[in-house]
Amino acid sequence: MTVVRPMARVPATPPEEGLLVASSDARAGAQVTAGRALGYGEVLLREEPLLLVPQDAPQFLRAAPEVFQEVAAKLGDATRPAAFAAFLRLPEQQRQALLELGLPQGSGAFEATSKAVGAFLRDFPMYSSALDWPLFARVVAIISERGTRLESGEQAVYQVSDAMAHSCRPNVVLETLPGGVRELRCISYTGIAENEAVTVSYVPEEVLLADTALRRAQIQQLRQGWTCACERCKLGKDAMGQLSEVEKGLSPKMPQEELEKRLKVLRDIDEALPFAMAVKARVRFKVAQACEALLAQAAQQLYALALDENEVVLGQKGLRSADNIRRRLSQLLERLEVLLDPKTDIGEKTAERVNHLIHRGKRIIFITNNSNYTRHGLMQDLEKKHRILLHQTELSHTLSGQKLEVEANGKGKGKGKGRGNAVDNQIVRQHVVTSANTCAWFLKQKGIQRPFVICSTTCLCEELDAFGITNYVATINKDGKPKQEFLEEITSKRVCDLVAKAPDVDAVVIGWDQHFTALKAAVATQYIKWSEENGKTLPVISCSMDRSGMLGTTDENFCKSQNFNCKKIRAMGNGSMTSSVMHCAGLLEAITLASPP
Repeated sequence: MTVVRPMARVPATPPEEGLLVASSDARAGAQVTAGRALGYGEVLLREEPLLLVPQDAPQFLRAAPEVFQEVAAKLGDATRPAAFAAFLRLPEQQRQALLELGLPQGSGAFEATSKAVGAFLRDFPMYSSALDWPLFARVVAIISERGTRLESGEQAVYQVSDAMAHSCRPNVVLETLPGGVRELRCISYTGIAENEAVTVSYVPEEVLLADTALRRAQIQQLRQGWTCACERCKLGKDAMGQLSEVEKGLSPKMPQEELEKRLKVLRDIDEALPFAMAVKARVRFKVAQACEALLAQAAQQLYALALDENEVVLGQKGLRSADNIRRRLSQLLERLEVLLDPKTDIGEKTAERVNHLIHRGKRIIFITNNSNYTRHGLMQDLEKKHRILLHQTELSHTLSGQKLEVEANGKGKGKGKGRGNAVDNQIVRQHVVTSANTCAWFLKQKGIQRPFVICSTTCLCEELDAFGITNYVATINKDGKPKQEFLEEITSKRVCDLVAKAPDVDAVVIGWDQHFTALKAAVATQYIKWSEENGKTLPVISCSMDRSGMLGTTDENFCKSQNFNCKKIRAMGNGSMTSSVMHCAGLLEAITLASPP
């Protein structure tokens, strides 16, 4: 079953100072450039509308001067007079900001509106002094060219995002969130350089996939004769394959050679169009499904890319498809786990291959999103359980016997077993990444000092300790035993009592907790909601978004008559725990730290 998260209203957040630089040109209108380098997927800002024109224009005009209703009746159109009336209601500073948006280069909206005004005044000259008609034409043209129709039916104009120029190779995507707040996200695979123009596409994705001649013709049709003069259109070179070629006839039974050809075409398209697109994410997902059997590693990469692309481009609109991609990726990763299972022939061969690469001096990085591992714990597990010879690395030989000053690394119990010697510390720094360590690193970078930590082992807490974050509120004791007060039945008194013990929490951190309870989720929810109601956003950090976690497998004689033997034993995953808190708190997103920083 696919879970759709609630569409709660997202608050507007202004960009950091100097992040976006707006300028105005008499010929080309407003433009926006980046004040610093921006990364792929980075949220630039969330902004409220500068102007809103109500859907029911005739009703809106009843509160305007009577002449507006008369003009609307003679024009046979209440929308344009309503837009001008809404503009005149704005404070002077906001009116000026809207006028400074101007019109995109090549737009004919002002000429078309002026022509309509001229025809109206020839028919009804008695209204020639009723309104400031040149200003009317200018405002209506800007609103019609720059404005967006919201789901509520209102027409909105935004000061920053609507100032961005169009490009057929855009580097930013816009999403209008519940309540009319608009979010800007970077979709350029390589990010946006400092002083580079921040651009969006004014047309649907399928238009961007067309060659130059067809694309320009479609843009003219969609944009009332407007001719695109972006850099891509000027160059006129679109030598690339078609996405339709990639997905045509895809099947898991397709020969490996044919699959590799499709992958090559997909790479060529990415090179020609180096920005995220929902349609590319969809095709990647289909190719990944076809590659699972013969090209498992390629499939894994495609699923990960599709998930990122889907979330970056579609945001809230892509939640359902993102859940579907996550499910397939999780299933694939479960099948790939056998590669490092020392009890299987393929697992033994994989260990031999990895050790051979280590012996040759290759740097191999081992990553887990299981927050119940410290970096040292994972290193010990790799060496003892999977027979990976990390202490045979060139780094190990170089550092042996040297006295090193080592930065905080985290220690561990159970799967952690404490901080090692200088060589161990350097090995884990170079070869091991865990979500617990990444989480602690992230909290340190953000200045978070008092998080509420949901966990069932001390590993996550020990990583926090190692980074100097010691004032946390955890659901587990220092000795590794769960705190009994979090295992009780949920009541309003227990929730309030637990919150009252630590009311000054500055974040909620959710690890893979094998003692997860409704009471823990309720306490986390109160921290989030009560902070929000007081005008403060409390960060929610998840160590993983896996739906389920693997506890092991049943033995070969277990319930053999029901064919339950040799089956994987699944438990509620870290992501499901986080999602339960998000649903309860009405959150749209959490910060996920399953990957290295």
